[in-house]
Amino acid sequence: MSLALVGRVHVAEGTVDEVLRAFEQFRAVLAAELGVPPSDRRTGLVAALRH
Repeated sequence: MSLALVGRVHVAEGTVDEVLRAFEQFRAVLAAELGVPPSDRRTGLVAALRH
């Protein structure tokens, strides 16, 4: 399941904290397995949810 789909489901359900948790897991996997950060677009979308 894609991070985008997980995010849309949680936002629709009003569980933004779960979106943030999923993003942090995604970020950790990208760093550990590929050595790269998430895209600026994804980071920006998550930042908007935090505010």
